[in-house]
Amino acid sequence: MANNTVSNFTIYDAEYQTAQLEVLAKNLNVFNAASNGAIVLRDRAVLGDYERNTVFDLPSTVAWRDNTSTSSVSDGYVTDSEHVGVKVNLKYSPFKMTDDAWRKKGQTPETFSALLGAANATRKMEYLIGAATGILGNKLTSVASVTNDITAASTNTLNHTALAGALAKFGDQASQIACWVMHSKAYWDLVSNGLAGATLAPIIYEQAGAIVYGGQPATYGKPVVITDAASYNEADSSGDYNRYWTLGLTKGALTLDQSEPDVVVSDLVTGEPNIAHRVQGEFAINFSMKNCAWDVTSGGANPTLADLFTSDYWDALFADAKLLPGVVVISR
Repeated sequence: MANNTVSNFTIYDAEYQTAQLEVLAKNLNVFNAASNGAIVLRDRAVLGDYERNTVFDLPSTVAWRDNTSTSSVSDGYVTDSEHVGVKVNLKYSPFKMTDDAWRKKGQTPETFSALLGAANATRKMEYLIGAATGILGNKLTSVASVTNDITAASTNTLNHTALAGALAKFGDQASQIACWVMHSKAYWDLVSNGLAGATLAPIIYEQAGAIVYGGQPATYGKPVVITDAASYNEADSSGDYNRYWTLGLTKGALTLDQSEPDVVVSDLVTGEPNIAHRVQGEFAINFSMKNCAWDVTSGGANPTLADLFTSDYWDALFADAKLLPGVVVISR
């Protein structure tokens, strides 16, 4: 990697100098309480490439009894499955800058390190949000029984009827949906469609104890997390990325464990025409999806983002779709 030298900078007069880091205008507050416990980020050491836990499938223990029978009955039994999470090794790519470049701007390598640290923290959160929503979106959209695709409907942008249709996919377990996670376009479509609908028909303010219209768009009492730093859309048949996923997630839908801590090293680089300063780091995250196991045979260890997004690599542990991490609306 070539050094960035003084030629990469615009040198300003002493009266006007800036050392400003661009702040991304994105909502990164997705994890833990913000998502009502649907997407959880935590620090927890995990050894090896996978984390395995046993999940039991208990049979029904209640059945009709014939009080006139003397026949023998069969014993019930418990089956178990293995829940598997997978570790992904990540890095902060090496970044090198000459000390001379910073001296010419009246700055120091320490300033460079602080700026890069803040930028890396932002990029890390963006990556994790994109990974989390991409994993969940790809898995849920692969299961028709939890997907409400309105892209061919007369109103194909997000609306409260579409959210109701998604909740209906969970039937009597709809109350398990803890939050909605959506792109800002989908959110403002929801607002706009709600305003248009309010002029055409009576507004239902409350249904079965859940607020439909209140101080926010119609979300059926579920909190909404809006973020554009996510993997929300997929290509249609023309190749255009204009199909947006709105995720309705249960608590614990996806857990991200920082299983190996950040290790960041900075050092001076000599032996080149200019003394340089390099910062490099690495860490690891374990991904675990609710009631789905990472397919060790097909997906393997240390998967790429594309592999994490492959729905076939996340095996559902139960046949009942209501035990999946949630539901999804696909809109334009």
